[in-house]
Amino acid sequence: MAQTKPKLLDPLSITVAPLTAYQGIKQKQATGFFYQNGDRYFVVTNLHVLLKEDEDWKANKISIRVHDDPSYLSENFDLELPLYKEAKQLWKELDPQVDLAAVEIDPWMIKSGKVIMKVFSKQDLPPDDLILGIGDDLLILGYPLGLYDHKLNLPIVRSASIASVYPTPFNGNPFFLVDARVFQGNSGSPVITKPTRLLVKESGNELVVGKVSFLVGVLSHTWPIYEGKEHLGLNAVWFSSLVEKLTSL
Repeated sequence: MAQTKPKLLDPLSITVAPLTAYQGIKQKQATGFFYQNGDRYFVVTNLHVLLKEDEDWKANKISIRVHDDPSYLSENFDLELPLYKEAKQLWKELDPQVDLAAVEIDPWMIKSGKVIMKVFSKQDLPPDDLILGIGDDLLILGYPLGLYDHKLNLPIVRSASIASVYPTPFNGNPFFLVDARVFQGNSGSPVITKPTRLLVKESGNELVVGKVSFLVGVLSHTWPIYEGKEHLGLNAVWFSSLVEKLTSL
């Protein structure tokens, strides 16, 4: 069977990777996305994917499924990243209460072309004067219940809408709420604005050349967390500005 050579690949489809965390033979499925801070590269996900003490979960490594040939999407492999070196923690976290973690990737893997990816960076964060209102559409990239195009290693994109006043911290926490149907496996998914040519800003509308989207946050958990009760369809999204701080540590 011939390999699949894409005519045109949406760059957003290679900003993420299916992520598996391992604790011995135990596994957790999640989503990771790529972020660049200066000359350093990271895969970002939720902290609870790596460490959740109340569930006796302490992963020792992660693997991410990445592409290694820009011409053939079916060419991909599992890149393993250790989480400890001689008992020293290798991932970065801001605070145990902030459900974010970043694991550094050897920059040689990217610069040599061994790994093909598109990275988010500070330039992809929303401008301070960008207006996003309640009900505005967002997109969530990831791997719900481990579902994705396994042959070509491409993610599933779900729709979401802003459900709390943005960018006001919800209940004093550095996250906002979205209304979306998400599942296990979406932990760590990047949440982005829908690609558009029209930006609504405080100074007035702005037309840009080509469609742009912004990284507004990282999906974390359902809200509120009910035990044995119906899920309201609301989910916490940590502000993307935290990712820049996290990867600057």
